[in-house]
Amino acid sequence: FSTELHNFLEHFSTGEYANREVELVINGDMVDLLAVPFVPYFDDEFWSEDAAQAKLKLVFEAHPEVFKAMNLFLERSHKKITYIIGNHDGEFALPGVREDFIAYFSPKAQESLVVTLLDEYTPLDGILIKHGHQYEKAHSIDFEKSVVTDENGRRYFIPPWGSYYVVRVINKFNHWPK
Repeated sequence: FSTELHNFLEHFSTGEYANREVELVINGDMVDLLAVPFVPYFDDEFWSEDAAQAKLKLVFEAHPEVFKAMNLFLERSHKKITYIIGNHDGEFALPGVREDFIAYFSPKAQESLVVTLLDEYTPLDGILIKHGHQYEKAHSIDFEKSVVTDENGRRYFIPPWGSYYVVRVINKFNHWPK
């Protein structure tokens, strides 16, 4: 995937596209935080902002070439990435997670990066992009109500029950080492 994404971004930022406006819309789940179970947080602490930031850091460390390619794309003129949050990266509802994601990129790249909590995105008239998780109750997220703060000021993500199922059942039978 890394090579393909790099080649894709390179293609749409050089040659005939070098001076053209190009917007890449990532329609959720690219940073699949539900698939990162190896952090030292358990039970409900797994859904804390600290745990989500630790999971994000592991994703960055596991795929540096992907984020480097995205950074290079964003640093070029007339290039933009819009990241729509899906159900596998719902923890981006936590402000610290969004801030860490954006901070990973260079200041120049940050100017062309948008992370949105909107359920739908219309980049041009007649084009509507939706992640689709909102249509299934098990995966639907109300981003305004999904972040709570405890008495110590720590923030937590309240995931839909489908996310619990992915983390506690599906991941155990997936691709992780036994």
